Amino acid sequence: MVYTVFQDLPIWRDAIEIAADIFKFCRNGQIQRELRLKDQLTSACTSISSNIAEGFEYHNNRQFIRYLTHAKGSASETQSLLHVMIKSGMIDQHEFQSFSRRVASLSSQIGGFIKYLEQNPGP
Repeated sequence: MVYTVFQDLPIWRDAIEIAADIFKFCRNGQIQRELRLKDQLTSACTSISSNIAEGFEYHNNRQFIRYLTHAKGSASETQSLLHVMIKSGMIDQHEFQSFSRRVASLSSQIGGFIKYLEQNPGP
C-alpha cells in the first residue's frame, strides 16, 4: 500500500493513541506531583509520532529511516521511564504492563518498517 499522508500510517495512528492514553494517565495519580518525570514521559511519547510524521514529509526513504530510528529511540525512552515509574510505585503493575506491551509492540512495528524501507529503496 502506498501512503500519501502520514496520518494514514498505522504506526503513526498507534503512536498517537499511546500518547493520548499516557496523557490521560498523567492527569491522575502520583505522577501529577512529579512534574519533571511527567514532562519527560509526555515529551518522549509524543516524540514517537512527531518523528514518524516529520520523517514521512521528507519523501525520501533515507531521511524517513533516520526519523523512524529517532521514533524508535523515543519509544525506548518511554519504556525506560515506565520502568522508573513501576520501580518507584507511581504506576501499578496492570498499567505498567499495558503501556509497556503497547510501546514494545509499536517499537517492533517501527523496526519492521525500517527493515522494509531499507530493502525497498524508493525516492
